[in-house]
Parts: sequence; structure tokens; C-alpha cells
Amino acid sequence: MATSPLSRDGQTIYKAIKIEPQYRLEQITKVSRQEARENIAVIKLETSKRFGSCAVATNGRSLAVVPVEGEHDHGLLSDEALKASRQGKYKSDLICLNGNLETNGKSFPRPEVGMFPNWEAVLPKEKAKFSVALNPKLLLELAQAIGADAVRLDFIDESSAITVTNNASSKPGFGLLMPMRIN
Repeated sequence: MATSPLSRDGQTIYKAIKIEPQYRLEQITKVSRQEARENIAVIKLETSKRFGSCAVATNGRSLAVVPVEGEHDHGLLSDEALKASRQGKYKSDLICLNGNLETNGKSFPRPEVGMFPNWEAVLPKEKAKFSVALNPKLLLELAQAIGADAVRLDFIDESSAITVTNNASSKPGFGLLMPMRIN
């Protein structure tokens, strides 16, 4: 699946990508950096059969796959380069992939951290039994309100209230979260 080259200020740029600002992959990679897991403290660029041209970030407990515009060479991208692309003249600047990563007048070396995990191996093979849409901000606020570092979610069906409890048995905490309508 070939992607089109991107352009900026009327110039066509080959070997450049753009990841829209609403995708905050650096939120996942910072956890990996804190745990000194350098092989996953980066963003992987690749083309997958299921998602097409994409960027992947994981911290070993969560995984994010987001679309990428532009031409890329299936390499690694540092979260510093991604953050720098969002600062300066262009709101969502291109990241040029010519050896080093270049964006907004700054250059970043390509990360050399070993093998990125085979993330597609952990994708579910079976279809979901049912789907529930949640507002992540409300879930975070509820987890904080019941004093939970980790929560357990119990589902009855896709339209009933979701029971949210503190996963630490020594700290009782309980809440309910209503599912949202699935579009």
C-alpha cells in the first residue's frame, strides 16, 4: 500500500511522515523510559495488513497503533522527535526521514535500541463478544476518586452500568461508570 508524498510550503517532501497532534504516543513511551526498557521506549513505524501505514508505541502493558501519513522506511522514531515536530512554525510538522530525523530545524539520531517487540502477535485472534465505549477522562477521574492505582472493570452487558472497583484488596473502593453510545 503506497502512500503519497507530503508537501509543505508548496514543496513535495519524500520520506517524511506526519502523525496528527491528537495522537499522544509519547504518553506510552515515557513509562518504558522510566522502567529502563529502552527497546520499547521508542515508536515503531511500519505498514501492517490490518492497520496500513502506522506508528506503534507500547510500554509492555498497553499498546497504541495510530495512522501515519506519508512515506516511511519502517524504522524507529524517538518520542523526542515526535514532540519536537509539534513545536515551532507548523502545528503538526513533518518528520523528515533522511538518515537522521529532522523536524522544525532540529535533528535527532535514529534510535538504536535493539529489537522492537512483535506487537501483532499479541493482537486478539477472536472477535470481541461485545463492545463498550467509555470516556477515558471519566474512568480516570473515577479511579482517582476511589483511590485506585489500578481498577477492575466488571461488565454485565454492553448497556448496563460498569462496576469499577479498586484492584487492591486492601483498599475498598467502588464506583459505577455508564457506557457511552457506540457510533
